[in-house]
Amino acid sequence: MSEHVLLHLGYHKTGSTALQEQLFAKEETGYALPDEPRIDLIDRFVLPGPFEFDSAAVRAHYAPFLERTAKAGRTAVLSHERFSGYPPSGGFDAPLLASRLHETFPEARILIVVREQLSSIASMYLQYITDGGDRRLKDYLSPHGRYLKRSPGFSPCFYRYDRLVTHYRRLFGEDRVLVVAHETLIGDPQSVVDAISTFCGQTPRPFRFAQQNESRPASFQAIQRLVNRYIAPTEFNRTALIPHAGFAKRFGYLSRYVPRGLTRALDARIMAGIRYRVSQSFEGEFAASNRRLARMTGLDLAALGYQTSESQPVRSPDPLSVAA
Repeated sequence: MSEHVLLHLGYHKTGSTALQEQLFAKEETGYALPDEPRIDLIDRFVLPGPFEFDSAAVRAHYAPFLERTAKAGRTAVLSHERFSGYPPSGGFDAPLLASRLHETFPEARILIVVREQLSSIASMYLQYITDGGDRRLKDYLSPHGRYLKRSPGFSPCFYRYDRLVTHYRRLFGEDRVLVVAHETLIGDPQSVVDAISTFCGQTPRPFRFAQQNESRPASFQAIQRLVNRYIAPTEFNRTALIPHAGFAKRFGYLSRYVPRGLTRALDARIMAGIRYRVSQSFEGEFAASNRRLARMTGLDLAALGYQTSESQPVRSPDPLSVAA
């Protein structure tokens, strides 16, 4: 039964929403998602305590869904980028989640989408603010000292993708783990869709992604970070002034009304500063990991712009843009 299951792990900021809402949710594509809110995957796999997870109960819950999709010749998909860990906490529970997924669906197939690390870190920092974070970029990248590490925080180890891929290949088997690049998903989406279809035993068919909504302006995120810190409590900051846990999220809805043309130049400067600081912080950091991943998967990561040399140069930005 679980031979018909595809577990899509993310990573974060790699087009997961487009895959979930446009590819995996459409009957004509040969896939199916459970008829339940996606947050239920968090409730079942992520939230149980270290000694509370019940794989048999979770498997029983999804059994009718798996039976229906198998009879229809479709592939059942459980998709959530949280399965790969959470970047601002260094993916500390990624091995635990891998064990839970394997214990529940040992014959499943695994889809992992990677993204060039510097771009991913910059994008995830803005998402961290959307999620309620209030740290400046330099503090986000250096969350605490090394002593005892009592609470998880950002770690570049999370972005050494070959480690997660190796772990899943050990659990599920090399032939049951597919790794694709976000850059290829953007530049040649049909080739990625075809690769996933072949991997799952589906017949490749033409498919076109619709345009997704634009991300929030970087200038709005600068304001959102201050709202998160000083006005509204969030998961990351529980000491803000207004005792309304949903205020930060409600404030974020205002971003859709920001005239993009009005803030475009400022947004570009802020993003240039973020990218420069990230590039400075992690020059050559991921090159060895990327070389290993390229050998494992056959992906031409160098051609896609990934670090493959420890001495790749960091370009200096407009000095006024280093605002993060």
